[in-house]
Amino acid sequence: MDKASFDETYFNEGNGKEYLVITGTNPYGAGTKDLIQKVVQKYGAEYNLLFKPHPNAIPQGEDAQELANLGVKVLPGRLPMEALLWVYPECKTGGYNSSLYMSAPKGNTLFFFANSVNDLISPIKELYDSLFYNAEFIV
Repeated sequence: MDKASFDETYFNEGNGKEYLVITGTNPYGAGTKDLIQKVVQKYGAEYNLLFKPHPNAIPQGEDAQELANLGVKVLPGRLPMEALLWVYPECKTGGYNSSLYMSAPKGNTLFFFANSVNDLISPIKELYDSLFYNAEFIV
């Protein structure tokens, strides 16, 4: 990964806002679109938004344009989130619960697409109170 090129493409807003990476593990469809719209409404004024799709569910065509219209940049699908969080540890995160959140610094996960702690996978569920205590639930 050429960091300078990556910065130029994805981290170049220059508006002083932090970056929030929304993760997706489901196919990009109506459910994910609705959740991303909720994130844009809640966090769009405060953060520059990026969407990291699952490698097999990269938004194309109208879906990619819809995200662009919402002000959400789409990151490369095949880029491992763990690598992204290693290079950009200051990024906030949120999305479908996954083991990838074990790579996020404590307190940087803002939300999960889930109903409650009970819907989270292990070990996220067991570590919620100590590592993900400030993460809300968006459904």
